[in-house]
Amino acid sequence: MARQSRRGRRSADERPGDRPRDAAVGERAAGSLAYYYPTVFVTGAAIMVLELLGARVLAPYYGSSLFVWSSLITVTLVALAIGYWLGGVVADRRPRPALLYAIIALAGLATAVIAPTRGPVLQATDALGLRGGSLSSAFILFTAPLLLLGMVSPFAVKLSTVSLGRLARTAGKLYSVSTAGSFVGTLAAGFLLIPTFEVRTILLGIAIALVAVSLVVFALLRRGRPSTVTAVLLAAIVVLTPGSQGTRALGDTVLVAKEPSFYGEIRIVDRGPLRFLLIDGGMQSAIDTRNGLCALEYPYVIETLAYRLRPEGSRALVIGLGAGVIPDAMANWGVTSDIVEIDPKIIAVAREHFGFDASGHAVHVGDGRRLLEETSERYDYVILDAFAGEMVPVHLLSREAFESARAAMEPEGILILNYVGYREGPQSRVAMSIAETLRAVFDSVETFAAGTPGDYGGNVFVASDAPIDVGAATRAGPLPFPVHEVIRESATTIRLSNLPGGPAIVFTDDHNPIDLWDVTGREHWRRDTMKFFPSWVLLG
Repeated sequence: MARQSRRGRRSADERPGDRPRDAAVGERAAGSLAYYYPTVFVTGAAIMVLELLGARVLAPYYGSSLFVWSSLITVTLVALAIGYWLGGVVADRRPRPALLYAIIALAGLATAVIAPTRGPVLQATDALGLRGGSLSSAFILFTAPLLLLGMVSPFAVKLSTVSLGRLARTAGKLYSVSTAGSFVGTLAAGFLLIPTFEVRTILLGIAIALVAVSLVVFALLRRGRPSTVTAVLLAAIVVLTPGSQGTRALGDTVLVAKEPSFYGEIRIVDRGPLRFLLIDGGMQSAIDTRNGLCALEYPYVIETLAYRLRPEGSRALVIGLGAGVIPDAMANWGVTSDIVEIDPKIIAVAREHFGFDASGHAVHVGDGRRLLEETSERYDYVILDAFAGEMVPVHLLSREAFESARAAMEPEGILILNYVGYREGPQSRVAMSIAETLRAVFDSVETFAAGTPGDYGGNVFVASDAPIDVGAATRAGPLPFPVHEVIRESATTIRLSNLPGGPAIVFTDDHNPIDLWDVTGREHWRRDTMKFFPSWVLLG
């Protein structure tokens, strides 16, 4: 009865013409709701573009491995969680539109700071290794902008709520619009922005968009007078974000070109007479510009083994083009190749910068595993050369993938696989497991070293249902380095008698722990790359 009496007394006190103060505030907020829909849309899009772009920011030092993506997702979730909580607290204490848009402007400034600071951050965290370095650098570079953007949605809900009775509806609308922005941002980042523009250009675009939203709303709130502070932030962003750099030279090193792509940032670097192909900071191939010959050892090992084991062969399937050195080399003794390359820009780069001649070959754009499973052709050689450093497509290193390769081969055809990693000791478990997986499919398997001897380097696996007997057959052809003369004389000198190490397993599509087992090997490969190239080549 007392409760009913209080309710009745409150109803009696509220006359039709009266409006509680909170309701009046709510109506004023509802009048500005048009500001908050585009606001949460833009900030929702910015969050997803930053998360996806983060892989390219970290790639020069840490590649695009599973650990990099896990680090970025972890930092994004933690930063947003803190931002949601903090945004609600601040909005309850100071529910002012000017404060909300100041936070958005600061998020733009924090985004602009990423480009000029990523070099020092990546260099400082490199000593922590692939896992620790990628996580700590993602935390340092992306926490501030993502946390500030996370504050926007709860703040907008607070400002745009008319009454408690409509709180859920208002929150639902705003989060729906924010999610729509994230949807658009994800598509734009993956299908347009990242494959088309440089990292610094995209970061500058995000920063300007966030500050522009603040400028527009501040101008409306102040009846056309722009905020001096926000204008200064916009100017700071333009100054902080470095401009695009074309061809750049320092000493004997020249950054000839760089090309964004769906699958990684492509760079062509000249160092003295050698020209290198880098993808996401990882070296993929190299030629000597004086004669056009390959400057790496493993293609010659592959070519020589293919010729010695099946000199009468005439058709090859090459998965992974790189600079195109393997198909060109095998064409010297009459082998035509079907080439599968997942990145069409690599094909253009190989032609323009490395002299790859596609005439006489069939070049397919697509995934190598899918072509293996769909082709009705039969090949004398299937060459898997889609691996470099931490970029190992594990779906090509499984029993099922090797079974598809076997089905695409002639009865005595040869599978040749290039893999960079440890050859000896406990770290060689990946190499041993590759050999074990090949033995689960083929009758004969041998392993050869490509490059200098030691516990780490290039490993060339050869598998066939026919006996693998490297004879003394030779062929005429240019071999630019003394080590290749050794290969010409006797391939047995590069054979590894065994691969001692941890217990090997058969890799399958359901269980393939290469990403976990090969962390040390990938860190080794990255260190070698960073020692060889100046940091400005990887980050510029």
